[in-house]
Amino acid sequence: MKEIGQNLNKLVRELKTMQSPEAMVYLRLLGNELGYLKTSEMEEIAYSAATMINNMLKMFPTDLIRALMVNSDNTIFAHYVFMDNEFFLPTVTGVPLRIALSGTFTPGIKGGLRIARDMSEVTFMPSAGIEFATQIGSHIPEYVNSGLEMHTNIFHESGLHAKITFGHDNIKLTIPAPTSPTKLIKMTNNLVAVTGSEVKTIPPMVRDKVDVSECSPAFVGMKYCTALQYIDASSQETVPYFPLTGDSKYVVELHPTGEVSEYTATIAYELLSEGDNGRQKVDSLKVILKADGAEPTEARAVMKYNRRRHVVSADIQVPDHDVEAGVRLGVVDGNTKGRGTHTIFLEFLNNNVPQLSLVGRANLKAMKEGMLQVQLLVPSISADATVTATMKRDEEVELELKSEIKVMDANSQQKINIKYDTTKIEVEVKSDVNAKTIMLPKGDLIKNYGNDLLDMQVGQTDMKVRHIFKKFVEAANNYMEKYGADFPYIRNFRLPDMPEISLPETLFLNTEATAIYYINNNRFTIAIPVPLGGKSTEELNFPPALTTPGLSLQQYGLEIPSMEIPIPEFVVPESITLSIPLFGRAEVSTVMKSNLYDTEASVAFGLDQEESQSYSAKFVIKGTSPIDILSIKLEGSGKVATTDSIKAQFESSLAHKFIEASISIVEDAIISDAINLKTNTKIEARSPLGLSVETEHTGMAGINHEEMSADNKFEVAFEAGPIYGRTLSIQSFTIFPFRPEVKFDSNFQVDSTLVKAQNVITGTYINGEVSVVSNTSAFDVITHNAEFSVRDSRVKLICAANALALGMKMQNQMEASAGAGEVILRMETNTDHSENHVYSLLTASLDVNGLAINSDANVKLLENEATHKVILRMNKDGFTSKGTTTLHSPLSMENTFDAEVDATRATLSITNRAAMYEIKVDNTNNLTITLSGLNFNSKAEASARDYASYTHDITFDLNPTVFLQMLTTI
Repeated sequence: MKEIGQNLNKLVRELKTMQSPEAMVYLRLLGNELGYLKTSEMEEIAYSAATMINNMLKMFPTDLIRALMVNSDNTIFAHYVFMDNEFFLPTVTGVPLRIALSGTFTPGIKGGLRIARDMSEVTFMPSAGIEFATQIGSHIPEYVNSGLEMHTNIFHESGLHAKITFGHDNIKLTIPAPTSPTKLIKMTNNLVAVTGSEVKTIPPMVRDKVDVSECSPAFVGMKYCTALQYIDASSQETVPYFPLTGDSKYVVELHPTGEVSEYTATIAYELLSEGDNGRQKVDSLKVILKADGAEPTEARAVMKYNRRRHVVSADIQVPDHDVEAGVRLGVVDGNTKGRGTHTIFLEFLNNNVPQLSLVGRANLKAMKEGMLQVQLLVPSISADATVTATMKRDEEVELELKSEIKVMDANSQQKINIKYDTTKIEVEVKSDVNAKTIMLPKGDLIKNYGNDLLDMQVGQTDMKVRHIFKKFVEAANNYMEKYGADFPYIRNFRLPDMPEISLPETLFLNTEATAIYYINNNRFTIAIPVPLGGKSTEELNFPPALTTPGLSLQQYGLEIPSMEIPIPEFVVPESITLSIPLFGRAEVSTVMKSNLYDTEASVAFGLDQEESQSYSAKFVIKGTSPIDILSIKLEGSGKVATTDSIKAQFESSLAHKFIEASISIVEDAIISDAINLKTNTKIEARSPLGLSVETEHTGMAGINHEEMSADNKFEVAFEAGPIYGRTLSIQSFTIFPFRPEVKFDSNFQVDSTLVKAQNVITGTYINGEVSVVSNTSAFDVITHNAEFSVRDSRVKLICAANALALGMKMQNQMEASAGAGEVILRMETNTDHSENHVYSLLTASLDVNGLAINSDANVKLLENEATHKVILRMNKDGFTSKGTTTLHSPLSMENTFDAEVDATRATLSITNRAAMYEIKVDNTNNLTITLSGLNFNSKAEASARDYASYTHDITFDLNPTVFLQMLTTI
């Protein structure tokens, strides 16, 4: 009891020191706050309760204790008021409002103790009650006493009548069964109104009363019952909250069923001899619980300890309920000079058959090898789970964690292995999981459902779904076999046969992963400069010694003289060397296998073991499936080597049923007196459907003290069945910056099913002269040649184009040049088709003498021929243009014009002649314009045999003195 009081005091001290908001309880009456109860005031309450508990035993006098030992019919009750608080609040009416809170604890006992020579009998019935009374109202001593009171009671009472019998090797306890209900706990809450000496119960505002009671079996011969009564006011917003809604009660009781008349408990000890010839001493302790009545019930518990085998076992038997369970705990000492295995096991048995076993094993050999294992066995479900940890320490340190779990037809093995030595760190993880399909509850259902679906009959025919799929596959494969040569897309493509729907006997998932890191013993050293590095204490103006002042305290008799503490000389280091280990090499691989899919993956990167100056990386990903289209393989590798040159390369490939692709990249750089760079990139992709793509790029670049050069080659090839294409592009240039000189070459080719073309360009810049030559051909019928040059301050362009299409040969030549004071242009076009041809020649020149243009054209189609000639001159003397156009065919025509313009006059003469069969037309027009006049004359004559004719002569003359107009028409 004293310890309980001390615990209460400790709880109060902790609540006082906690840094948390202080809790308060307050009362409201008619919307006004009436009072508070803070956590700081709980100290007095707890102190009062602790004092009550600490002094409770002192409350009983000696005579009372003597009476308890002599008589068994005693009644003792104590009343302890552990809380009695009240305070007053002033009101407007002048009558103070009193608020009081009191608590009473009433413990009590009934019974006594009677002792015989060979038997003891005890009767003991404790009871306890706690009552809280809360009062709110007006109180003037001897005048006014009215208000509200709420009484809360918590009550407990139990009875026990026991008889204990002591034997030579046993103890027996007899307890008669109760004949009436026993109250475990009873809680009531009443609300009353007090007026003077009259107390009235306040009726509830709501009539919804809840009254619930129920009973449940507790143990043999007993059942526990609960009763709950309260007023439900949740539907009314104006009604106060619980417990101010009205009276309430909660009761928990134990009710005897009458089936049991007496309970008996017996504890017996026995020393047994077991094993061969009874050499194993076993300590046995039995505990028997019995309920006597119309149908007696008994439960046994037997505990045994084998002194030789260090095994502890416990069995529990309840025959009436067919319960027989046991527990067995043992220790096996493997003390064989430090090389044995120590074992500890725990078993749970039912009907002497192990139901669950837990085994622990430990082994330690010469402090170099150790093992720790835990095993769990459950025979009822064929479960066996083992977890093993093994550690070895020799030239390398190895740690292994392994677990094996078996449940019915399902197995699981997990393993983690870690190895460490001076050269590498290795981690291996392995997992194997498998289960037989016969343990699946619906394994056959899936198989039968699939087969039933394929065996469904289609419509009113005798064909099934399986038969239709099978015939479709056969027909499609026969078609592709027959026409595969004509269609490259389906040459190597076939549909798979219809598979049988079935489940494998075993489902498995196996996973294995390995990670290795090779340690690199090389280091990368960094020197970090230190501020004031290399400075000494003298250079830093440090004093040679420190002097402490003297201290004198005569009243204490303390005298400390002055002292000099020398400072040693030192020099600040110039730098701090930091050594960083270089990265070694890491390798990671994993393998996963299952019924549906197999996967393999590996990654390795870091420093090569064979070549110390090179770093490489490699990865492989492979997936395999019974369905070919789901299988895939992807791999790649990369390497960077630094020897005489820096070389980097990367290769990767992809393999699938429908496509195979690869990529290769090689980079090489040599840096010495000259810089040379080489690169090669190649991409290939092929498909059995007839698709093929190849791409390759090669590049070179170099720089030295004399020249800069670069070569580039790009090639693409494409093929899709009958369609193909190939593109080649080659460029190179060379620059001599100190000559100066530049050379450039370009070759572009396209060869495909639809287009075939080639272009070659050559360019040079030597000694201030520029030359660019371009040759182009397309479809083997079109050619184009061009040359551009700059020499001797003269720019020249020459172009020639030839084409042959539909039996027609076309040629075009153009030449243009421009120099100091002169520009020349010549363009010639010639087209021939059998006896038909088209010819055109255009020349032009521009120099100090002026502009001259000549044009000559000739067209012949069948029996028809046309010619056209034009001459144009423009200089300081004026402008002159002459031209003649003729046509020879059934229609004969000739047109001639002559135009001149100078500083004094302008003339224009046009003559037209035409004849067709017996129709002739002649026309002449002359125009002269001077500074002082204008003269125009037009003559025309037309005739058609002897039927008709036309003639006119028109003259128009205009000058300042004469105006003449003559018109003659016949």
